[in-house]
Amino acid sequence: MNLICKQFGYLATGLILIGSSSCSSYDAAAKSAENQSQPSASTHQFPHLQLTGNQLDSRSAPAPQPSNSGNSVLASTKVPNSTAKVTVYEVDNLCQSLKPATVTGPDNQLMPSAVNEVLKQEIFASLGLVGYRVTIDRELGIATVDLRASGNSRQKLQNLSSCQMLGLFGGVRQTLTSYAPWQIKTVRFTELGQDIVSTVRE
Repeated sequence: MNLICKQFGYLATGLILIGSSSCSSYDAAAKSAENQSQPSASTHQFPHLQLTGNQLDSRSAPAPQPSNSGNSVLASTKVPNSTAKVTVYEVDNLCQSLKPATVTGPDNQLMPSAVNEVLKQEIFASLGLVGYRVTIDRELGIATVDLRASGNSRQKLQNLSSCQMLGLFGGVRQTLTSYAPWQIKTVRFTELGQDIVSTVRE
């Protein structure tokens, strides 16, 4: 009887050991399969960092240009520049004195508008003027009017009539110095950067 009990005891112990071994093998296999089915943490990190970098690059990239239709809409809704009035001085019909006239233009283009109004007088037609540039020395209050004449003009700026001298040296100078906001005290006239020393021509 004792022998039979011992044999049953050995058999039970063997079954328990086998069962335990099978469970351990199953757990290990399950864990291995789970690890293989899920990507490792390192394979997620770099794609994530790369994606973040792409997002930052796209934010810093210039915005796409609007279409032509959008530009036309924006252009139509622009707020116009503020305007201002300035007094310009032109030669009278007898070329004896200067007469004032009022010019209105955009505030940020008022000075070029005023100078252009004086220089477009008929008395300057023979000079062949093709352009000019006005520069301002704010510290000294000096305005330099640099004139451009065409190469084939009938007359040079160094040989002006008395009427032209009155209109240029008188009219432009008084126009620029009379407008208080510009704070111009002296006007200098040049041609391509060289001072104009004019000889009076009747």
